[in-house]
Amino acid sequence: MARIRLDEWMVDYRRKTGGRVASMTYRLYGTRTSRDPHYIGRSDSPTTRISKHKANNGDCCEHHLVYVGYKIHKNTGRNRDRKKKAFRAECRDYHKFTPPCNLKHPDGRGIPRGTRCPVQGCNHTCQ
Repeated sequence: MARIRLDEWMVDYRRKTGGRVASMTYRLYGTRTSRDPHYIGRSDSPTTRISKHKANNGDCCEHHLVYVGYKIHKNTGRNRDRKKKAFRAECRDYHKFTPPCNLKHPDGRGIPRGTRCPVQGCNHTCQ
């Protein structure tokens, strides 16, 4: 996942999506070469979500977040559940990196009730 500066990410995102609706998962870093992200997240309205992090940089945690890496999740073929794909990717990132600015497991907003975290050994279920 390539990293770009937070102040440049929206141009890159719009170029990749062509303005179409998409969900995304993202990782926020303090530097371009940071090994692990300080925060991971998911959004179904990416153009506002990351901008909020940029505006409230100090509210997340003590780390100054300057770079973002992200993956776009689109509806493809029969699989029309981009939100569920993004939730599962967010859960995997959460368990893989245990970022210091994520205070709890991803909550699954907008995901059907009963959807489980895909990580083996985790009992989190969307409410």
